[in-house]
Amino acid sequence: MCNDITDERKSQSRILQKVYIRKKQNERIIDNLLCLGEVEKAQKIRECGTFLRIFQPFEGGKSLIQTANFCRQRMCIVCAWRRSKRFIATTAPVLEYIHREQNGTENYIFLTLTLQNVAQNGLKKAVNDILSGWRNLTRQKAYKTAVWGACRSLEITYNASENTYHPHIHALLLMNSEYFDNVYYTQKQWCDMWKKAADVPYKPILDVRAIKDITKDIHAKGAVIETFKYSMKPNDLSFSPEVTGTLMHTLAGRRLISFTGHIAEIRKKLRIEDFENTLCDTIGEQKGYSILYHFTPSGWEIIDSPSRAGESPLV
Repeated sequence: MCNDITDERKSQSRILQKVYIRKKQNERIIDNLLCLGEVEKAQKIRECGTFLRIFQPFEGGKSLIQTANFCRQRMCIVCAWRRSKRFIATTAPVLEYIHREQNGTENYIFLTLTLQNVAQNGLKKAVNDILSGWRNLTRQKAYKTAVWGACRSLEITYNASENTYHPHIHALLLMNSEYFDNVYYTQKQWCDMWKKAADVPYKPILDVRAIKDITKDIHAKGAVIETFKYSMKPNDLSFSPEVTGTLMHTLAGRRLISFTGHIAEIRKKLRIEDFENTLCDTIGEQKGYSILYHFTPSGWEIIDSPSRAGESPLV
């Protein structure tokens, strides 16, 4: 029994440590936002994740975040981490459903689409262009012939040495069951399709990779992780007030991740909730207890003893 309790505490402390690390990363972003006069956004990010109710199943297993006061700000690294985790968690049952539906014969490819780096004043247009290019690509006959569904994400990285920005798209594509036997496109063909869709005068860089078996461990590093990782790297986001402000204004109101085709249909069929409704973990019918923690300057402290699942003072 003592070992079980120790393991439970370790599991809870790992979550607390992960939140703590990201709250520390947020400090530079908060300073940058204050320099930009974004006091309200800075305050919301400062208060993000200061209350966490951690759920521990009686059956063992890892601890889960049952409720929390996440701020949901686009610039918040804590919330970016939670969005990534929720996307991966809610995509797992979709891919598993497709695996059963297709009797293990499904095919996927991982596609990365890029455009040339741009300066700060060209970033908004570049993001518009790459998203427009993606829509154009999905409307091409060749794409529709080969692809049954897709998960698409937008990522922007910052090149400090050149002071330029690099918008690019990661896409996990569910392919026609006969794609690798009868339809297969070479990298050059994909590149030609992307060049036409993006309507650029140069040959854009594109990477396409086949995925052997996506169901082996979809939570491990791989295509799913790459598709749903942070849309902005924490070090880029916090590099300077100018970079923070540029990314904030460029991505305001943007849909960074989307689902189309059969993947979107299965998400709807399985009633997968929209990620913005909650950044907490799904508890389901698990039996267990929960502890409410409060983040203070000296660290985490317990402010509520173990309670039955579902009884939480947080909204």
